[in-house]
Amino acid sequence: MLGHIADPMETETVARRPNAPSTTLHKLRDEVQGRLGPYELLHRVGSGEMGEVFLASDTRPDASKTPVALKRILPGLANRIDIKQLFVDEARLTVRMTHRNLVPAMDTSHADSHGFFTMPYVDGVSLTTLLRAAAHGDQPVPDGAALAIVQSVATGLHYGHELSRSGGRPLHNVHCDVSPQNVLISRRGEVKLVDWGIARGHHVTRGLPEIARGTLGYCSPEHAGGGSVDRRSDVFSLGVPLWELTTMRRLFRGVNRADTALRVANAEIPAPSSVRARYPAELETIAMRALSRNVDQRLTSALNLDIDIERFVRKHEIDASRAALARWVCTVLAPGGPVED
Repeated sequence: MLGHIADPMETETVARRPNAPSTTLHKLRDEVQGRLGPYELLHRVGSGEMGEVFLASDTRPDASKTPVALKRILPGLANRIDIKQLFVDEARLTVRMTHRNLVPAMDTSHADSHGFFTMPYVDGVSLTTLLRAAAHGDQPVPDGAALAIVQSVATGLHYGHELSRSGGRPLHNVHCDVSPQNVLISRRGEVKLVDWGIARGHHVTRGLPEIARGTLGYCSPEHAGGGSVDRRSDVFSLGVPLWELTTMRRLFRGVNRADTALRVANAEIPAPSSVRARYPAELETIAMRALSRNVDQRLTSALNLDIDIERFVRKHEIDASRAALARWVCTVLAPGGPVED
């Protein structure tokens, strides 16, 4: 059942309509008042382990009146040098991300001094939230919508992987937290991969602060084990939602964090056809190549994952368009319907 997919969110980075009917969102709106720099904080719309996101307005006379999303370090972590460095790195990286499936930073001038930066406001919900709403309304994910989501994330992810310095030297970015909570989807079928807060170049992940290790059920085995990772680790992480969206089951869900960690590290990855009857053989090959525990046998890039899915979609005449995704999203998020549990 679809309801087995969605676990409680560990973070919620997405902003949604200010008047969305949501108990959880109401709890997040903790009557925040005041300013950060020139920005008036309207209300808090998301919070994670390291940061929180506000709907904000730029009060400068010459500023656009369009609301922005303001992300800041949690006050209790503002003096942590390691966390602050990750935050500043995120601001510097995302300001360069001019891709339709990513959300760029806008004003990063306060990242170092005051621990916040701004981004365009995304009128959407996380994939985690969308799946919960779908489960509540008994609206299963059509294959076309599922593949449209994965392809959109893959194209944005590949763009992030390919970013280089001004001299042309690759940055070797690895997102390290490609998970449903970090995928935003709008009613227009727009898909955005967000939160590059723990992204780093080719690195050993045990160097990350304990609270900045990513979402455990979507880590690659090498990431979960504190090993060296590259873009193929993100391919594995994206392979998990591909498997889950097309089977309607969770892949690595354990009874607790320790059990989940063991499953990520050691559990056999079942073929999708073992849990869903008549699962397409070609799609199963794609999913299992993305989820190969042997890094050298895994799909080498998010671009290759996108290309393989596109070939499958075209061959079988599946409607994986943005319009098809938008139709499903609007059905799930019908006006006045439930958005979160």
